[in-house]
Amino acid sequence: MKCLFVVALSIVIGAAAGNLVQVFPADGKQLDILSGLGIAFYAQMANSYVGVLNPEQVAHLHQQGIACQDFGAAPSQGEFFIVTPPGEYDLEGASKVVAEYARILVPYAGMFLVVGQPPMIEYLPNLRYHIAHIPRQPIVLPHRFAPGMASGTKYNAVVQWVINQITPGELARFIRDLSGENPVTVGGRTDTIRSRYYTNTKNSVALRYYVERVQSYGVDSVAYHLFNQDSNVIATRVGRIYPRQQYLIGGHIDDVPSTGNAPGADDNLTGTVAGLIAAKYIRGIPFKRTIKFVAWNSEEQGLYGSAAYASQARARGDSIRGYFNGDMIAYETSNFDSIRCYNGGRAGSIPLSTKFNQMNIDYSLGLRIRVSTAAPANSDHYSFWQNGYEAVDIYEDDVNPWYHTANDRILTLDTVYYCKVVKCMVASILELAEPDTLFPGVAEENKVAINRTGPLAIRSNPSRRVVQFEMTDPGAARGAIDIYDIAGKLVNQKPYVVSPDQLLRLTLRPGVYFAQYRSGDKVSTGKFVVLD
Repeated sequence: MKCLFVVALSIVIGAAAGNLVQVFPADGKQLDILSGLGIAFYAQMANSYVGVLNPEQVAHLHQQGIACQDFGAAPSQGEFFIVTPPGEYDLEGASKVVAEYARILVPYAGMFLVVGQPPMIEYLPNLRYHIAHIPRQPIVLPHRFAPGMASGTKYNAVVQWVINQITPGELARFIRDLSGENPVTVGGRTDTIRSRYYTNTKNSVALRYYVERVQSYGVDSVAYHLFNQDSNVIATRVGRIYPRQQYLIGGHIDDVPSTGNAPGADDNLTGTVAGLIAAKYIRGIPFKRTIKFVAWNSEEQGLYGSAAYASQARARGDSIRGYFNGDMIAYETSNFDSIRCYNGGRAGSIPLSTKFNQMNIDYSLGLRIRVSTAAPANSDHYSFWQNGYEAVDIYEDDVNPWYHTANDRILTLDTVYYCKVVKCMVASILELAEPDTLFPGVAEENKVAINRTGPLAIRSNPSRRVVQFEMTDPGAARGAIDIYDIAGKLVNQKPYVVSPDQLLRLTLRPGVYFAQYRSGDKVSTGKFVVLD
């Protein structure tokens, strides 16, 4: 995301002849009417929808009392984009620049609807303009009411433990690796990623870096998602209870300018690394719903990577319940630690922004969150809105003067502020996916009882590789422990024995386990977690 403006305008021209018409439903009832009219709308704007309508359809809207604006005959040739100028440009000056690359159809709320040829329009990001290509397929109008959404407790010890592992230093190392500040080892070779422009060979190196790192974090699958001779990366942790229900987190990995160094530290390694770090620290923890960690490509050329994925997901009928899109989330100079969260005013996306805001409160992260119903079209969340999925866009409040230049480097960023934003995004996605385990007593002092009354305790839960059991009752008799994995499979061939005068140390692979402890006629069970 690269602009001050937060009101989105976009449009696409269908094959049928007609006029460009912008429709303004006043409330949910009128939106329901629109859904029932069978009109093919092609884009969501801040408070309206745009399509190509014939005179009869326009007349019907008037009969229903639905406001609309007719822009005249829709062009039949060319590709359509929304162009957003940099924040420092006045609209008159920006319109002169844009007119050199495309035909301006409609200037609206600081943006321009244009038509023209992609090779020309796709040069505009080099001039620090943002573009969004509008595909030729009708959008899915949003639901009037929000879909059901899981709600975590006010405090979830699993979520707290995960976000406690995320540090500014580690986030900075990822960004330095991917922005050419550090040499990296990828595919067994040392390389330096000085540009991630979509046609630069280092873009492929960056994608492979992401793939190799996320594979090492124990995800269930990672794949290149191919489109238009480019590719995204999609890593997946499958939910154990509701695997079809998906939540996504990440951002775009490509950047500009097209020549020279293009480090893209803020725009947009910051969003991409948010997903990568989430994958790292949930290793071994099962979730009820599926989580996908995404790195989109060709965002700067018009949201092509996310648009291809979202449209294919729509065709497959994927149950994507929410996408948390991070795009420029680490530049902060005002010392207010302020961050924006855009939900587009969509009934289904508002709960996502509410969750993001609530996580900041519940986990005492210290951000100042500005939740907005504005509907920007200038980042990958918009591709999901276009396809009927819910999403929010997370974006820094201060305007980064270095985006789309060779100076978009980590030394310009506030990594402490950035870490807070990442923790808030990760906490949101984890609570919605719901950890399929409890860490009883994680917040307690060093010992955790397997159950509230039993004599056996675990020195640390979660543990790293080595789990230590001990008897908390000196007068208790020797007991035996069986260990089961999360699937209910017995791990040990014979019971482990524990006695009051010694610790039982077990080395286990990362994962969630059940311990069943027997002492005389008493049996107690409990869950524990082993981390890498």
